[in-house]
Amino acid sequence: MSNLLTKLNDLRHTAIHEAGHAVIGRALGLKCGGASIVRDGQFAGFADIEDPDESGILSGWRARGRYRKPNLPWRGFILAKMAGAEAEAVLLGLSKGGDADDRYRIEEMLDNADLTFDQWDRREPRMRATTRRLIRYHEAAIKSVAAALLIYEALSAENIDVAAFSD
Repeated sequence: MSNLLTKLNDLRHTAIHEAGHAVIGRALGLKCGGASIVRDGQFAGFADIEDPDESGILSGWRARGRYRKPNLPWRGFILAKMAGAEAEAVLLGLSKGGDADDRYRIEEMLDNADLTFDQWDRREPRMRATTRRLIRYHEAAIKSVAAALLIYEALSAENIDVAAFSD
């Protein structure tokens, strides 16, 4: 019985983690795809968030006559990558880790976000605090997507949109 409870708790953490990425990425206007909590029969969650270069967000802004600093989508991407572990911490009381790939991707994005490693050391706590505020604001949407992930194990982008943002 204890092994089953551990497995269910791990799935719950994975679902909250991936729902955090999926919802916060959408809330920040990033191009997001589907999400899953199981891959090849193993707990291996992922939430598809395109990086700003591939998504065309900057060219889309220019086409609509919206001129913003080019580093803003990258900073949003960093917040969305932080949202997995931060959602676990805010909504479940602790993060079980599992964000090594997220941290690696964040470090890859620092140049695009106009942040040096020295600046990152100062800004990371503030960016994590911002991410936690976003998570609290979107808590119901994150929990709704996580519940759907626990039932279906994988959701398309359209299913996430419905689970997160329809009343």
